[in-house]
Amino acid sequence: MPHISKNKLDKRIFDEINKSFVRALIKSGKKESSQFFVSGFFTKTEKIMFAKRLAIIVLLKKGFSYYRIEKLLKVSPSTVARIDNKLSQGGFDVLIKILNIKTEKEMVWEKVEKILRGGLPKYARNRWSS
Repeated sequence: MPHISKNKLDKRIFDEINKSFVRALIKSGKKESSQFFVSGFFTKTEKIMFAKRLAIIVLLKKGFSYYRIEKLLKVSPSTVARIDNKLSQGGFDVLIKILNIKTEKEMVWEKVEKILRGGLPKYARNRWSS
């Protein structure tokens, strides 16, 4: 478990540090750079923690039960509930959009739509204008 100091940072200082961290993460956008950034900056425990959080978000979005997630990822029920609560409040909407995570329902409707189109591409504007 990561160690967090009991000494609280001033909010302004924390915000500035956080902005610097995000800027560094964004600058490491290339695959090699971001891999170096993550492996060089985070401990093994932190990488596992972040990976599990991301996996919980994906599995919840895909409709997995709490029980199945807990057993699969070896996390506590409170961890799954906490992340699900934040997910239901829209706390991960940007992440879900970036990663293009779809629910089982959305994937089924995409398949149905593709079948109904007979394999044709989606409708394009002005397709028949000429």
